[in-house]
Amino acid sequence: MASEDFGHKWTLGALLRHLEKEGIDAKMLMIRVEDIIVKSLLSVQTRITSACRTITPHVGTNFELFGFDVLVDADLKPWLLEVNLSPSLSCDAPLDSLVKSRLICDLFNLACVPLVNRKLAGIQLIRPNKEDDCDSDDAEVELERNKKISPSKRGFSVKRRRTTRTAFAPSPYTPDPSMRAICRRAKTEMSRRGGFVRIFPRDHSLHLYR
Repeated sequence: MASEDFGHKWTLGALLRHLEKEGIDAKMLMIRVEDIIVKSLLSVQTRITSACRTITPHVGTNFELFGFDVLVDADLKPWLLEVNLSPSLSCDAPLDSLVKSRLICDLFNLACVPLVNRKLAGIQLIRPNKEDDCDSDDAEVELERNKKISPSKRGFSVKRRRTTRTAFAPSPYTPDPSMRAICRRAKTEMSRRGGFVRIFPRDHSLHLYR
């Protein structure tokens, strides 16, 4: 990328490449930075989830972009300064416009924001690929979450499911519809991530953060 390491504004990639040329372990630095980000979000997960369920009646109707300000000391130890709920997206330099325009584009794709036909606004949504549609998964999760079954019916339902599973299902660990919807949504987000990197969950996440 042209002029990504010129002046006082650098891209993260340019900074990491510069550190590697200086003999600094840039990969370990990023592992530490990512660890701070994961722990920060896990520490407020309960409150954020509770607030979202209270304010938004449907799953997947909102998203948030967080900005993490991290200071790295001489020992390559990162320190979290603050987390911005509304990070600045102003473009004071050509590099700002290049980086932030890509960020917004990838963010909208990751959040599955649908394209709307202006001529049919409020009537029809443009969904060219059914596999990329996240609304069906959200509806399935919402349906499972809103089900209210009485204790007597719940016992009958569980018994019937166990009987059916024994007769037809090859595995007793078949995921329920809500879990299948979550898995499909996760796969869709991975295919839409663009320049984003998923830092949680990973293969070792359960061992580190349980």
